Amino acid sequence: MEKKIFFKIYPSDYNLNKRWFLYYRLDNKRYKVYGYINRYKTVTERLNYIELLKEETLRQLQSNQVEKADPADFATLKFELTRIIQNKAIRLRPKTIASYRSVVKLFCEFCDEDSLDKILTDHINLYIQHLHHKAYNPTTINFHTATLKTLFACLMAEHVIWSNPCSGITKLREHRQGYDYFRKHQLTLIKNKLPQMDSQLWLACQMVYYCFLRPKSELRFLKIGDIDLHDKKILVRGEIAKNHKTQYIGIPEPLGLHLKELDIYNYPFDFFLIGKDGHPGPVPLGQNNMANRHKKAMIKLNLDWQKLKHYSWKHTGVVNFAKNGGNLKTLQLQLRHHSLDMVNIYLRRLGIMDCDDIIYEFPAI
Repeated sequence: MEKKIFFKIYPSDYNLNKRWFLYYRLDNKRYKVYGYINRYKTVTERLNYIELLKEETLRQLQSNQVEKADPADFATLKFELTRIIQNKAIRLRPKTIASYRSVVKLFCEFCDEDSLDKILTDHINLYIQHLHHKAYNPTTINFHTATLKTLFACLMAEHVIWSNPCSGITKLREHRQGYDYFRKHQLTLIKNKLPQMDSQLWLACQMVYYCFLRPKSELRFLKIGDIDLHDKKILVRGEIAKNHKTQYIGIPEPLGLHLKELDIYNYPFDFFLIGKDGHPGPVPLGQNNMANRHKKAMIKLNLDWQKLKHYSWKHTGVVNFAKNGGNLKTLQLQLRHHSLDMVNIYLRRLGIMDCDDIIYEFPAI
């Protein structure tokens, strides 16, 4: 179709007390599109949905599928799954949203059936087999299945579909590798060499070790103003925290002394602690910058970079605190875990167990 379509929104003043619809003219006829616009409660949500509705309307018009618009015509697979993700965007981390979009893209490319109400459990099983043949590991396949199940459940809640095609899909058995952490001799080597090799990386490692900050999502966006050296605490803002909660964590004495030596308060409070050019600055590092530098440092020190990641410093801090007799409740608060059960599961995965009696008290045969 060569004619350009111009869409308009009614009401033009975005009055939420009126019934909204999208309309356009084609061959001197006026057509209305309602979709699910009026299910949304705010102007922003409705405008976001309308952008998706415009794209889908154009797609169907260009393929000569519709002349008159009807809500049922727009219940296509990609459109509805994308719409649900967009609705969730305000509550989830950008990384999670990107992962959801990737799953939907791959599933829609695989699935020949574009009609939402024709997607069956058989399609999901075939998709799982497809991922398996593509050498995806069980953990990734389970994530794809769980993501689709969540999105279809949202569509069920809106009465767009009446059954979830992912119901009854069995979770694949996962073969997760255990967490790894630095041993004492490795820490000694790194402590003696890394400060001269890359002083900023050394600071980043200490921040993860002592404060259990997530390198990519939390440490990168930590600002000078979040650090209170007087009261020895750090504010982890909800906007950067994985759990979206604003919480305080403690600054252990060795880390506090190092931060004082760096004179971090000579920089503006809105500067990022781990900034560009090796010191605090107004622009944060790129997402993979520190991980790549850590990999190079491990290679230079002849350490196993595939097992000893930047995130391994968090595991190392947890292990050393626990082995040193640290209080588990204190550890829970510093980790920002919501329960001691989570801490115990974490410790078990790290291989830390209260087994001294087994080691030293077991009677010989």
